[in-house]
Amino acid sequence: MYRVLFNPLSKSGRNKKIIDHILDILRNMNEEFDLLSIIDIKNFNNYLDEIPLSDKILIVGGDGTIHYLVNFLDGKEIKHEIYFYGAGTGNDFVRNIESKDEFVLINGYLNNLPIAYFEGIERRFVNGCGMGLDAYVCDCVNKGKGKSPIAYKINTIKGFMKYKKSDLSIEIDGVKEECKDVWLLSVMNGIHQGGGMKFTPDAIMNDDYLDICLIKGYKRLKVLTLFPKIYKGKHTKYVDIRKCQEIKITSNKGLYLQLDGEVISNVKELVVKSKKQA
Repeated sequence: MYRVLFNPLSKSGRNKKIIDHILDILRNMNEEFDLLSIIDIKNFNNYLDEIPLSDKILIVGGDGTIHYLVNFLDGKEIKHEIYFYGAGTGNDFVRNIESKDEFVLINGYLNNLPIAYFEGIERRFVNGCGMGLDAYVCDCVNKGKGKSPIAYKINTIKGFMKYKKSDLSIEIDGVKEECKDVWLLSVMNGIHQGGGMKFTPDAIMNDDYLDICLIKGYKRLKVLTLFPKIYKGKHTKYVDIRKCQEIKITSNKGLYLQLDGEVISNVKELVVKSKKQA
């Protein structure tokens, strides 16, 4: 049996056609299924313990749904087969694992993830997190009326027009430095975030390293011209790209932080550790 879990708060969860399409696939496979809202599961670990190991879990949603799931699991060893149907607006997780399967087996991507620590909170992420412009743009998108690829681009431009650079103190694998006029600092687990942007083209999912994209020092117009290059991964010679296992970021003012598109405001300090260090 397939346990089909959908997020009613996401676009896919509200789209009856997507759910009907998935159920038609399962019927054509002669598979029994049970449909359930993922937010109705109060304890995911208990839920897994209560269903047979022969049952397969099918998660329907986007990056936010996966982010919700991995933090719900909280590092628990998973014995069931868990599949994912990418039905979000950004779908960066599907891009990062480079699968073209309709139902993607994702067990190997759910454990030993990077961990972000901020404001007394500990949070895992699958694609990336960042402080600065990218987080501000995510906030604009989340508050906007639409979340289509066009909406992402429109809100990116709006974000550029309003966002102000900041000065950051960073410590990468124990080495401290001061960074002036920072637009964004993205800490990545995969290549993609922000609806297909290739922030760190050489990143490898599930390796022992974080990949960092730091954009600083440029005037506003120059940064605006960089973003089309990021979609193609052609920006790397213009920005600071590094690998590390731990990074600490400190700001003298509260900044926006995003984790897989989820936005937290007024964050002054962020520590991110790779799975090897976490």
